[in-house]
Amino acid sequence: MDVLYAAGIEKAKCVVIGINDTDRIETIVSQLKGAYPNLPILTRTYDRKTTVSLIKQDVDFIVRETFESAIALSQATLMKLGIDKIEADEVIKEVRALDQERLNEEVLHGFSNEILILDIKPFIKPHVDAQALNDETAGILIEESVESVK
Repeated sequence: MDVLYAAGIEKAKCVVIGINDTDRIETIVSQLKGAYPNLPILTRTYDRKTTVSLIKQDVDFIVRETFESAIALSQATLMKLGIDKIEADEVIKEVRALDQERLNEEVLHGFSNEILILDIKPFIKPHVDAQALNDETAGILIEESVESVK
């Protein structure tokens, strides 16, 4: 806190925390919230546990590095595989919504393997018919086609 005070934190309009040490981020946020409860805090993090902790501490803005880079990479991959931008955007929007739903549950109830938020369906409609690789998968495809006719 001495460094922040020396840097003029009393006049700051916000604080941006961009360090890698998640424990240190949480300590800094806690100290800032105690000393300057109305000062906006913006930070980045890479793990879900720290994200949940920072949300609980009312951090104003959080960039989830690993999540955001995975989203960007996924969207680029979809487009390289021939999915048009509109459909890729819709997939990303759905993934973000599902992740936010789970994150909200984790903020409220903690981490648990029992939190299940599943709506199992493909994000993208298959562009080609599936082909069986063996007798077992041929049977599954036949079952699915019979069920889809019902």
